[in-house]
Order: sequence, then structure tokens, then C-alpha cells
Amino acid sequence: MSAEEFKTKGNAAFQAGKNEEAVNWFTSAINLDPTNHILYSNRSAAFCASKLYSKALEDATKVVELKPDWAKGWSRKGAALHGKGDYKAAVEAYSKGLELEPNNEACKKGLEEAKALQENMSNPFGKIFGPDVWVKIRMNPKLAPFLDDEDYVNKIKLIQANPQNMNMLLQDKRIMQTMAVLMGIDMHMAEDMEEDAPHTKKPEDKPKHTTASTSSSSTATSLAGTTKQAEEEKEKGNTFYKSKDFDKALECYNKAIELNPENVVYLINKAAVFFETQKYEECIQTCDEAIEKGKTYKTDTKNLAKAFARKGSALQKLEKYDDAITAFKSSLMEHRVADTLTKLNACETEKKEKEAVEYLDDAKAAEAKERGNEKFKAADYPAAVREYGEAIKRKPSDATYYSNRAAAYIKLNDHQRALKDCDKALELDPNYVKAVTRKAQIYYWQREYHKALEWYEKGLKLDPSNEELKSGVEYTLQKISEGQSSGEVDEDRVRRAMSDPEIQSIVQDPVMQSVLRDFSENPKQAQQHLKNPSVMGKLQKLIAAGIVRTSTRSTD
Repeated sequence: MSAEEFKTKGNAAFQAGKNEEAVNWFTSAINLDPTNHILYSNRSAAFCASKLYSKALEDATKVVELKPDWAKGWSRKGAALHGKGDYKAAVEAYSKGLELEPNNEACKKGLEEAKALQENMSNPFGKIFGPDVWVKIRMNPKLAPFLDDEDYVNKIKLIQANPQNMNMLLQDKRIMQTMAVLMGIDMHMAEDMEEDAPHTKKPEDKPKHTTASTSSSSTATSLAGTTKQAEEEKEKGNTFYKSKDFDKALECYNKAIELNPENVVYLINKAAVFFETQKYEECIQTCDEAIEKGKTYKTDTKNLAKAFARKGSALQKLEKYDDAITAFKSSLMEHRVADTLTKLNACETEKKEKEAVEYLDDAKAAEAKERGNEKFKAADYPAAVREYGEAIKRKPSDATYYSNRAAAYIKLNDHQRALKDCDKALELDPNYVKAVTRKAQIYYWQREYHKALEWYEKGLKLDPSNEELKSGVEYTLQKISEGQSSGEVDEDRVRRAMSDPEIQSIVQDPVMQSVLRDFSENPKQAQQHLKNPSVMGKLQKLIAAGIVRTSTRSTD
């Protein structure tokens, strides 16, 4: 098959929602025509539809390398970046596409959505008080009791509706405490300060108590100040991170860690810098440190989940898929979020794809086929099925292997699997006569003679001199004739024929119903119907299926 034919099949599979199949077809096309930018574009779309955004981005990047002046390529890249959550880069890609083609609808729509998401992500309160905030509050023993208060619930809803409302609600200590917990800030120091402070103001306290209280208050104030400085360093680090100044971001996160080593959020942010700079080993090491500290200081499970998820992403980049899958699953055990589940699914898919690709080997496929042939000749058909299956895994694009396995299935009377393999062989090579022949034979053995005749005739159109096909037509017609003359109705055969959509359509056709009535009630009129090729063809189909019993035969 040509690259264009593979592309056509890929497009059809993609339109039918068969994304994985589409990827396989486009890959086959790319192997034949590796400089065709449209093939990479189509495969990028299929990867995007399967949420395999990293692979989609690789293909989209290849598209813009091959065809930098093609707006659609930039829209593909924007879509992949959008899916990965890199909204800033997505905006840049869509904008580039619009520079090339100002009226490109895909780029226009993508740019609008990416900008909106970028704006939402830039608001820290918008991220903290997201849709999963109710679960986070309910899971925290300090915050859960607040849910019984309607006023508190309404305030959280106000913040969700517009993060800017946070500014006017900070006077509510419950909101402050909620924000601190959700941000992963350790509040026990501030709580101690609030408890100790009132004692310094009681007039009945003795001077020594006042001095002790003042000392306690001073210590708490100092600790609170340190915590505040750490938060300031983190925020500065976040600003540098967003502007991709990763060296300065790392400096700020390290300072924050020195000021407040118990807060694992700073370590998680530090790990993010290592991830973005492709220092995946350092990222993993930092995540492990965050996880260890998080367990020691009993941090919010949400933060532990983030550390595990980030570790999983780094391991996935290193193609350590088993370890990555374990990390993602650990993250979901700590705190279940849709994004991590998506990453887990993508990682598992990526692992399977890599294993499948690594398993491909034309030489070993040919060896497995020969072993299958030997087993087939020895009448060890189950072993033949296994060997042909191995050949298919090694080279799934070879129609011969499917056809051979179909032959083994036929010997085992497993006609459904045999038909499925014939269909796959014909999907890979529509002109493969042997697969057509085997499909016709299956229908013959199933006594679906109308289908057998149809497929034998299809085969003869491909290979008019094929003696096996000619014989197939001959003995199929003989079986149909025997059924007509026997005087007995094969009820099982008729029942199976009536389940065939084509036969159902013919039987339910008002014109054919009238024709069949004439054969019973008006033989003279019936002869007129035989002059109509369309009617005659349908009638022959019903006769072959055993539904109509008549001695009338076509003379064509």
C-alpha cells in the first residue's frame, strides 16, 4: 500500500473515533513518506484525541519544522501544549498561526481558550479554591466542622465565583485558616501565638508571668516573621518560575526552604524547576525529600499527592514506566484528582506503546510464521495459532500472518475469529485473494451460501483464472440447488440468514414483497419481474439464503 492509502485509512479510523488505529495507519504512512508534514499533523490530532499530549507535541513540532508557514501546524502545536497545561506556550503557538492566517478558526478559538485558562491559572486564589476544594475541606479535621456553618459555605462559594472576593473575606479567621491549610502553610505556630498573647494583657498577672508571656510572644512573633519571609521568597520564586527564569526561581525556593524547612510546598516547587530544566534525577530526589518530610510533619495529603505526581512525571520522562506508574498510583491514594488519573492512564498507554514498538522485529516475525507453518502441517492447530499470533505482534502490518492464523482457526472450527482475521488481512491489503477465498470458505461451511457466493465472485474479479475460486462458485451453486430440490426447509440456515442486515433489507423492501406475492398468486406477472436485473439479483440472494424456494433460476 502507498502512503496515501495508509493516510486515507487513518483518516477514516480517526473520524470513526478509533484513535489508536488511526495512529497506526498514520505511522505506516510516515514510514513510507517521512517528510510529509500532513501525516505528522494527522497523527498529532489522533494523539491529542487520545490525550497523549507529549506525543502530539512531538509530531506537531515536526510539522512546524517541515512546514513553518502552515497555520494548521501551529494550531496542532497549540492544541498539544494546551492539553499539557502549558497555556503560555499554547498562546504563543496559536498567535504564530494567526500571524500566518489571520482568519484561521482553530487558532482563534484555541487562543481565546488558552488565554482564559492562563489568566485563571495566574490567580493563586483561583487555583487554591478550585472545584475540588470541598473535598479538601471535608478531609481536613480542622476545617471539616466549618461546613456545618452556612455563612462559611457561602463565603467559600463567593471566592470560587470570583477569587478577588478573597480580599474582603480575610477578616474571617476561618477563611484565613482554610487558605493556610490549602496552601500547605503550617499554622500551629500562629495558633500558639494567639493562645499566649492574651495572658500578657491580664492585669492580675504577676511580673514574672508577664516576662514569660512576653518571651513566648516574642518567640512566636519571630517564628511568624520567618514564616512570612519564607512565603515571600516562595512568591518571588513563583514569579521567576512563570517567566521561565529558573535559576532565580531556584534561589528563592532554596531560601524559603532555609527559612521554613518543614513546609514541603517549597520542595515541591523546587522539584518543578528541576523538571522544567529537564534535570529529572534531581527532580525525583527532591520529590522524595518532600515526601519524607511530608510524612514526618504530617503535611496535607494534597501536598504529598503533588510530590508523588511530580515524581511520576519525571520518572515517565526517563521512561521508567513501572516506577512512574507506582508514583502516580501513590499520588491518587493520597489525594485523588482527575489530572493525575489522566497522567497515570497516559503513562500506562505510553508504556504499552513503547513495549509494542520495541517488540517489532521483521526477522523474528518471519521466523514465527515459519514455525506456525510447521505446526499447521503437523495438524497442531492451537500451536499454529500461537505462532502466527507471535508473528502478528512482531509485525502487525503484514496481512499474510492474519490470513494464516485464520486458516488455523478454520481448522479449529473457530469461524468467528477466523472471519475477524480475514477482515484484518483485507483491511491491510484489500486485494489479498487468499483472504477473500478463506472468507468465502468460512461462509460456505457455515451454510451461509448467499455470502459464500458473493465472496467467491469478489475473488474472481481480483483473479479471474483462480481455479479454487471457480470451484467454490460451482459447489456453492450445487448446494443451493440441492436445498431447493430437497423439499426440506433448513430452519437453522433460514434463521441465521434472517439475521443478516442485507437479507432483512431485501425482505422488508415493499417492491420485493410485491414480487414475492406475485410468485405465489400471479405467475404471469412474476415472469415480468424476472426481466428487471435489480429484482432478479435480490431474488437470487433470497434463493441462495434458502428463504425463497423456487425452481426459477437466472439464465444470465
